[in-house]
Amino acid sequence: DVGAMIKTIALSPRQDGSAFIGINIQEQFDFPFDVRIKLAETGGPSGGLIFALGIVEKLTQANLIRSRNVAGTGTITTDGEVGPIGGIAEKIIGARNDGVELFFTPINNCQDINPSDQLGIGKGGKVMKIVPVATLAEAIEVLKLPENAKFPSCKSYA
Repeated sequence: DVGAMIKTIALSPRQDGSAFIGINIQEQFDFPFDVRIKLAETGGPSGGLIFALGIVEKLTQANLIRSRNVAGTGTITTDGEVGPIGGIAEKIIGARNDGVELFFTPINNCQDINPSDQLGIGKGGKVMKIVPVATLAEAIEVLKLPENAKFPSCKSYA
């Protein structure tokens, strides 16, 4: 019976207002908990690394931040790769002015950072360490390092 085999298929709109029919592949995750991030004036993907680190900090027993003023930037992929962003120089200046001690930057942004920005005295007389990372796992390992450890720097990748 042909009538029993007929199915109605709804068309999905495209951004230009037209419709399409086909297969649309996307990644979706079913987490055993809800993650809600509410932060005013946040736009774009450059906070991905820091949001991911914040979630890891909340979900683990380890105290990764240890009362340090930590900041950074970088996109994040579903497999934890950290991608480059725009405006790195301005983000470094803002972090330094806010007294940040440890600033994560994507490795691919090292070429955009002036050597004079590598170290500098910020608010409260603290020296800010700029640490390049390629993955979320690397950023977590850096946070686990003792205070007197040698931290990676963009000079290592020049």
